[in-house]
Amino acid sequence: MTTLNKACISTQIYDLNGWVYLTGVKLNNSNTRSRQRRVNRNKTLDGGVYLDDLGYAHGDRTVTLAVDVDETTENKLTNIIENHALVWLSLTEGAFTAAIQSMSIRANSLSMSILLKASA
Repeated sequence: MTTLNKACISTQIYDLNGWVYLTGVKLNNSNTRSRQRRVNRNKTLDGGVYLDDLGYAHGDRTVTLAVDVDETTENKLTNIIENHALVWLSLTEGAFTAAIQSMSIRANSLSMSILLKASA
């Protein structure tokens, strides 16, 4: 588990309670520095292969965050996940357009799975 220290999530359209600043964030099963290209290998009839390289996309990545939250932060995140399809996610690595796939809270410990769409 990697400690990220901080992250910011905000809605893309105006919402008075549409932002949270998280500190002490841990990345569960996420390596924000790993990269993978969209490459397919197909066999050809002449016995060779064809490599189809479609490049790199942030949209292939999923980030899982874990952090302890208070009730106010929990309420803000609940509002964001229930009312907004896309959010801005700011990490140490950069800013991204993203969608929150899931969120679970147990005893003030939050776990959130976020699908990246593109760098902002």
